[in-house]
Parts: sequence; C-alpha cells; structure tokens
Amino acid sequence: MVIIKDSWFTVEEINEETFAISEYGHWEKVHSFLLIGTDKAVLIDTGLGIDNIERICNQLTSLPITVLTTHVHWVTKLLQQI
Repeated sequence: MVIIKDSWFTVEEINEETFAISEYGHWEKVHSFLLIGTDKAVLIDTGLGIDNIERICNQLTSLPITVLTTHVHWVTKLLQQI
C-alpha cells in the first residue's frame, strides 16, 4: 500500500497499478487517474493546475508517463495567465 501525505493532492491506491489522485481542496473536487503498466504509465487528466501533479506521479512511478486529457478547466488556465 502506497501512502503519500500531501497538502493539496489526496492519493488513493485502487490496486497495485491504479491510483486516483484527487484535489479535494477545490470546490470541483477534481480526480485524475494514474494507470501503471509494465513499460509506461498513463495519467488520465492532469487536474486543475493549482499544484503540480507531476511531483505526485513521480512518487508513484519512475516509468515514462503518457497524458490523456478528457477535458480542460478553462477558468483555471485563464487565471494562471493573469
């Protein structure tokens, strides 16, 4: 069982190859999923961008990660540009 203590992200191990990475501190309560294979990993959605999800993924796997985006949170992206 993997335990990661973090001030922004909550990590739930679903099984040895699947992790839910959640942002419960935001009203949208965003969830991303990291699926770990034998040669590479896949991150489904990258979160809000308020904090860096890459540092969490790097704690869970050393494999190269491919990102699949199902949608974008435009408000967060626009606020980062201001």
